[in-house]
Amino acid sequence: KSLVLLRLNRNRFNGFSSDIGHLESLEELDLRFNLITHQIPKKISMLKKIVKVKLGGNMMSGEIVDFSPLRDTLRLLDLSSNMLTGEIPYSLSECTNLRVISLNSNSLTGGVPDYLRYLSDLNVLRVEHNCLTKKVGKKLCKKVEDWNTDFRSDCLGEIKCECCSTCYNSSGDCSVN
Repeated sequence: KSLVLLRLNRNRFNGFSSDIGHLESLEELDLRFNLITHQIPKKISMLKKIVKVKLGGNMMSGEIVDFSPLRDTLRLLDLSSNMLTGEIPYSLSECTNLRVISLNSNSLTGGVPDYLRYLSDLNVLRVEHNCLTKKVGKKLCKKVEDWNTDFRSDCLGEIKCECCSTCYNSSGDCSVN
């Protein structure tokens, strides 16, 4: 119960322990680059002291869970390089201390929601290499420019991102605005 940091990246784990919800003092969970194929456990969002959740580089599926119970603590969320689906949830905008959101290289749909503009501490927003189909809104662009945020997104066909620091085209190449 007094564990603060759990770093088990690159160990070929294929799942989560059901005891993860009992780690009441956990501040950082790093399970990147394993072989986890399950959905993101809802129990992670019940870890009241968690600051960093790093689950990138796995094969997790399903939708992004509600992280709003972590609204006062969560600062970094890395769910990149998985097989997550659905839209970017509103609950992320309730995590007002978020500084880094990495959702790149999944199968997320919809668009980059304007409500992320409420995250005033956001320094990095990575959503490239998904199935996003909507233009990035002007309200979010205004905030991104004001914050000088590293914002990376796909910019294909009708998808436009006039405020992205890096846009990716269909071949995966980068072009800096």
